[in-house]
Amino acid sequence: MPQVTYQNDSGPDKYSSQIKPYDFKQPKLVSKEIIRSMRNIHEMYARNVKRVFANVLNHNIEVRLTDVEQVIFSKYLNDIDPPSAIFLFNIEELGDWAVLQMEPGFCMYCVERQSGGGKFNLDEKRMLSRIEERIMGRIIEKCFKDLSHVWSSFFPFTVINHIYESKPGNIRTISANDPGIVIRFLFKFDTYQVPFSLCYPYALLKDQLLGNSFNLDKNNFAGALSSIEKKNFEEDLKQADITLSTILGESNVPLNKLIGLKEGDLIMLDQQIDEPLKIKVNNQVKMNGYPGSMKGKKAVKIFNIQKNSNDRIDL
Repeated sequence: MPQVTYQNDSGPDKYSSQIKPYDFKQPKLVSKEIIRSMRNIHEMYARNVKRVFANVLNHNIEVRLTDVEQVIFSKYLNDIDPPSAIFLFNIEELGDWAVLQMEPGFCMYCVERQSGGGKFNLDEKRMLSRIEERIMGRIIEKCFKDLSHVWSSFFPFTVINHIYESKPGNIRTISANDPGIVIRFLFKFDTYQVPFSLCYPYALLKDQLLGNSFNLDKNNFAGALSSIEKKNFEEDLKQADITLSTILGESNVPLNKLIGLKEGDLIMLDQQIDEPLKIKVNNQVKMNGYPGSMKGKKAVKIFNIQKNSNDRIDL
């Protein structure tokens, strides 16, 4: 199983998708449509989990979905190095169990941050104490609440209880030979990359996914949103990254002149020094402002905001 890594973000991503051999002994049961639907659902879930752990850690954190795959449940458990932090959860409407797995060191780090602690060794592997289990349980409940919310946009999905387990071999609620759908994620903060995963028994979701896969692909949110769904949707929008760029000026340069440019050469821009600069929001000019500085850094003071009923921002 992937371990916690400590590396610069600029380095190679060891969790990027790789070519995988086809296992003829365990043929693929999960169609590409279902894989695509699961990816769409859990990309939304990743945004919700990001908000949960950003509040828990009081720290900027990225949550990224890295893979969706079919595995045999016994293999999934065998790839988990004990002791781990495994949370079995029961889905009321489907009457069966699924699994959320995290690194124990990351769980203990979350507990430390909740308790006002600072640095912690994320590579530490041990069982959670009773107090740590209780504190982490409250955090996991928020994760399951968001999971229920994401799924409920497509069909009823209520997590009614969860159980902590540190040893994969002790899990007996799901048949070892059943195929499962594994969703793998990464927590990324500072220079850490910490994996975690969800594993659903394929039989648990098969009928629902086969009946709803096309609606899931179309991201169909038919009907009015409830007040809670609307609030969560607004929170997701507030967390969306928007690119702001200030245009110092532009110029058309002939290719022969561009090739001959060297250090010290000057390029005349079309921007007058007394005119406000253009400010783009996701490559669309939405504001104007004047250059300046604030707290030792370059800054732009907004002069006016361009309002147009036909304007929109592409996220």
